[in-house]
Amino acid sequence: MARTTWILLTGLVFAGILLVWHLRGDGTRAGRDGAPAAASQRQVDATPAGAPTEAREVHFDHAGEPSTLYAQLSTQADWKELATTGRKFSLTYTQRPFGRVEIEKASLSRPDAASYRVHAERLRVGARTWTDVTFDLHQEGEQLTLRPVNVAGLLPLTITYTTGPSAGLFAFSLPHQPAQPALRYYDSPLIAETESPRLLGSLSLVVPHATAEAVRGRAELVIDDWETPAWPDAPALLGKTLSVGANIEASPDGSDWELRNVQVSGLLFTLQGEGRVEWGASPSVKLEASGERSCEQLRSHLGPSSYLDQVTRFMSGASAKQSAKPGTRDKVQLRLSVVIAPTRAQPAATWQLSGGCGLPKL
Repeated sequence: MARTTWILLTGLVFAGILLVWHLRGDGTRAGRDGAPAAASQRQVDATPAGAPTEAREVHFDHAGEPSTLYAQLSTQADWKELATTGRKFSLTYTQRPFGRVEIEKASLSRPDAASYRVHAERLRVGARTWTDVTFDLHQEGEQLTLRPVNVAGLLPLTITYTTGPSAGLFAFSLPHQPAQPALRYYDSPLIAETESPRLLGSLSLVVPHATAEAVRGRAELVIDDWETPAWPDAPALLGKTLSVGANIEASPDGSDWELRNVQVSGLLFTLQGEGRVEWGASPSVKLEASGERSCEQLRSHLGPSSYLDQVTRFMSGASAKQSAKPGTRDKVQLRLSVVIAPTRAQPAATWQLSGGCGLPKL
């Protein structure tokens, strides 16, 4: 069950928490000074006198919306010349909700008139550092799109940013793909011998221009071939596809995220609950969700299995006569508890079936 918990974590806050977890794992938080989007500042790094132009590295510093960053850089002469002169540049950028972004010793090219391709020797986002990375930037109207081309350990995804009168929208789209490459890159002990589960998900974050207003969002994830609990014939009850969704409400300073209206859906059960993500030097995640099915619902929707046989015998045989006795349940409850914290050797997920309708407690 440890691997399943890691995948749930991945979906809830990276598209469900993986991206933000790695970006902010050291407690790094975005600047929230409320300053308006500032014009990009530039400076040429000191180099020996007489050094050729291409040896000089241009530095840009910016705080504000991604769209203003892109627009302002695009109008600067130094930026325009980078694609043709081969000069290196570095960029420091701060914006909610991901904190400080640093691009070091980067080069620029133009795949087409509306796009830039950036190759950087080093990329730092919050707590996470990548080396030898490539990504594309494209702007169309009010929408800015970033697509990682070569970022080790990052699952292929598309990031878009759209600005509006009162807020900006970050949207992360994770196409259907195996989870195992990322698990292997991060040297995770959760890699199974069997085929890796496949993920499909999205994460959206609404970032108000007024920094006094909290960031809100929505995370959704679909997991195919997930690792079910070690129950007899567990897929008959839970299926092999699991969907997870939650609304995100960040605290004013971004130190924690409330997970509202959490919904976990499998083959027969839909669980409802709440959760919480606490950021800092030791991030943690807690989630509780539960759902019920009546005996009649179980008999109507269960496929051929030992569970269907038990429910059928309970409702039509001698066991049905016991339904009027105290303590006999005419419903079955399924509960999921997730607790992920640094004090645990592994992420922990607990599935519990209450028992009833002829089914045992699991």
